[in-house]
Amino acid sequence: MDTQMFRTVFGRNRNSLDDLVDYLQKVSENLPPRVVIGFDQSEPELIKRFVKDTREFVEVNESQLGIESFLENLYEVNFRLDEEGYKLIWKVIDDWELSRAQYEYLEELRR
Repeated sequence: MDTQMFRTVFGRNRNSLDDLVDYLQKVSENLPPRVVIGFDQSEPELIKRFVKDTREFVEVNESQLGIESFLENLYEVNFRLDEEGYKLIWKVIDDWELSRAQYEYLEELRR
């Protein structure tokens, strides 16, 4: 899927989702290859897979499900977020009009 198609979902611009997955993929590339218990993959490999899965959800018009799955996966592997990543997550939640209360648990990922 090209970037423009990914950025436009249901006729509305969704730059924040693209910004988030691009940012987290870039950050994960510089992480040590720590194997995540229960997944038998390194953290960078898992983030790459989560990004791919999210983009696939968008491609089949299941963007909200992709966002929810992506955020839950980040939590499940205890992916630590710097301030920029944390802000991008809340921007996606706000842009998609998701319940902030539903995602308060993501606070635990903040460095």
